Amino acid sequence: MLAAEHQIVSQTGRMRLQAWSTVWLQYQFDAASGSYSRHLVRRREMNRPISGYASLESTMEHGRLLFCLYRWDDALIFRAGERMWAAMQPDLRFEFLRRDRVTAEFRVMLGEQESFRCSYRFRLRAIAERIDVTYDGLDFSNDHFLSHVGNLSSAVTENRVEWIDGARGAG
Repeated sequence: MLAAEHQIVSQTGRMRLQAWSTVWLQYQFDAASGSYSRHLVRRREMNRPISGYASLESTMEHGRLLFCLYRWDDALIFRAGERMWAAMQPDLRFEFLRRDRVTAEFRVMLGEQESFRCSYRFRLRAIAERIDVTYDGLDFSNDHFLSHVGNLSSAVTENRVEWIDGARGAG
């Protein structure tokens, strides 16, 4: 991230988040309030810096929620709607469980306590998965942001400092 833009994010909380599954969509996101808007990205805007990634999911329990992983000042934050967690918490863990062909569950754990849970259906993505004979776990992680976050959980837990430093350098 450019120094001037990072300064703006630090003062206002407004930032740009890349949509997880497409380069053509970005979110203008306000970390302080949690408000966001979606925007199509023009080709000339694709190289502009981002602060993280986001995905909008329709959950069974909470309705539509924006899930995001982003850098805010010196912290790496995971957010689910209005709830947020600093990735530096030593007992923070993310769990993703695919219940069946079209339903998944995602949980945020603090130690042994469940801090957040949601379930969601992904019928259209499941149809695409059946059609594509080469579809594998990497494709699934690319289609499902929460699966990716769940897979990162062990890397974050085992190598917390290295992972956070790597994420800081990515912005």
